[in-house]
Amino acid sequence: MKKNNAKQTIIRLLKEIGRCREEAIRLKQVEESLLYRFRIEKLVSIISKDFINIDVDKLDSAINDALQKVGDFAGVDRSYIFIFYDNAKKASNTHEWCAHGITPEIQNLQNIETTAIPWWMSKMHRLECIHIPRVCDLPKEASAEKTILQAQDIQSLLVVPMIYANALYGFVGFDTVRTEKTWTTEDIEMLNMLGDIFTNALRRKQMETQLRLSQERLIQAEKIASFGKLALRVAHEINNPLTSAYIKLQTLMANENSTWHSIENKLTGVIKSIDKVANITKELMNISRVGELECILMNISDAIYEAISVVEYRLTGIVVHKNLLSQIDIYADPIKLEQVFINLLNNSIDAINDTGDIYITTTDEDNSVIVEVIDTGCGISAENIKNVFDPFFTTKAIGKGTGLGLSICYGVISQHNGTIELSSIPNRGTTVRLKLPCNIGRL
Repeated sequence: MKKNNAKQTIIRLLKEIGRCREEAIRLKQVEESLLYRFRIEKLVSIISKDFINIDVDKLDSAINDALQKVGDFAGVDRSYIFIFYDNAKKASNTHEWCAHGITPEIQNLQNIETTAIPWWMSKMHRLECIHIPRVCDLPKEASAEKTILQAQDIQSLLVVPMIYANALYGFVGFDTVRTEKTWTTEDIEMLNMLGDIFTNALRRKQMETQLRLSQERLIQAEKIASFGKLALRVAHEINNPLTSAYIKLQTLMANENSTWHSIENKLTGVIKSIDKVANITKELMNISRVGELECILMNISDAIYEAISVVEYRLTGIVVHKNLLSQIDIYADPIKLEQVFINLLNNSIDAINDTGDIYITTTDEDNSVIVEVIDTGCGISAENIKNVFDPFFTTKAIGKGTGLGLSICYGVISQHNGTIELSSIPNRGTTVRLKLPCNIGRL
């Protein structure tokens, strides 16, 4: 009897010891979880402080530093941000950090058509987290995403949506390529907090950049307007005597006899010089915005095709790639817009050495038409970009240009209540982006 009691007591003690061990393990797990959460909150707090009152020009660097900190902390191979645009029809990888030895992917992940990742986007639009511990286990409906991820050797992935004003703005995420990984609830919460920080920072940058561009456009418009008044006076002053000289020389040439043959080339050269000055006069008058817009309902693609035909004789060795919507009707001045496209094409041709490509695209966006002219030419240095719309500013060799082409483009597009922007990378090419409201002539 005593043996049975002792045995039962031992069993109860063993059970109690087991329960205590389980409780100790649970408490240790809770402690570790709380400690991990504390470390996350401390990291997020440090990152958050880094963005307080930071200069907008330093935001990109601060975001990359933050991605490195959180990537190191989480033990991942890559951490990154994607931003949606064009009503979430496209996405671009804007920031990326990679662990040592991991190949960056940011250059390969630009202007992605989101229709190529339907399963992913359905989750994004529902503002859901995407947690993939094993890419190879993705369901059949995510076959497109599985192919893309495996092409980048991604084994595991965690992504959370970035939200602004209750709308999808982008996403921030982790992935691993060297091992599989399952993330915790704390990791997801951390990414959500970081997503909010990054969203606010990027929105701030966007708004301040837009404000800066607006201020620059106002200064540029005032500069062009002031120059226009001077240009108009100069144009009238030199146009009249030039016209008189031109008529006299033409009469002289028409009435020449045998004694004139020795100086015929000189007279021809004088007439050509007068033609050049006359063209400058015309451009000066264009900059001064002489005359009202003569707007009609027009297809902007027609103006582009017409401009291409005008410069076609200069396209030897250059291929023009056109991706134009068949019908984009706007109210605009077709003659002035055609001149804009001719100027832009000529600039691209001048920038290309012997052989290269020019890409022209049109898209519709928010009751506006977007036209992009991209070339693979020599590009423009950063210090020169801020001056490209200034009258008489040119990066071309002496005698190769007047420096009035882009000024005219700026004046015409501004007169149409549109915007013109230029970006360039030396030795890689230049992009000019025009945005014109579709109801230009009805304002």
